Amino acid sequence: MADPALPEDTPRALAVALAIWAAAVSLGAADGVFARLGPEVDFALASFGALFALGTYALDAGVRSAVHRVPAGLLAVGALVPDAGLGLALDAAPSLEALARGPLALLAFFGMPLALVAHAALAAAALSSAPAKSPVSRPAAT
Repeated sequence: MADPALPEDTPRALAVALAIWAAAVSLGAADGVFARLGPEVDFALASFGALFALGTYALDAGVRSAVHRVPAGLLAVGALVPDAGLGLALDAAPSLEALARGPLALLAFFGMPLALVAHAALAAAALSSAPAKSPVSRPAAT
């Protein structure tokens, strides 16, 4: 007997997962968890978050489809705002360790992984809408 497929609501599941992730990072940043872990662990966590987000986007067709339904303008904002925030933070911060303290931790552990996915989605959209090559010219039949 075949199991009936459960209906999947990927956009809702993705929104709930992002909200929980943002809340966990916010609470950890407010409590100073990331500042107490040390720079090696912070780097590992930030790298894992970025790779996990990119891997989920690349490997899960449902997530990729949900991300591709987001308007390009909103994706651009999601990509460029964390980029600008990181640039400003790196300019003002005395060291990379400052990214694990206070509100900058939200940028490092939540904003940047989402920005990477937004960049990947924008790149995929640009590549898929690239103009097709012109057909090979053939001499007209006479």
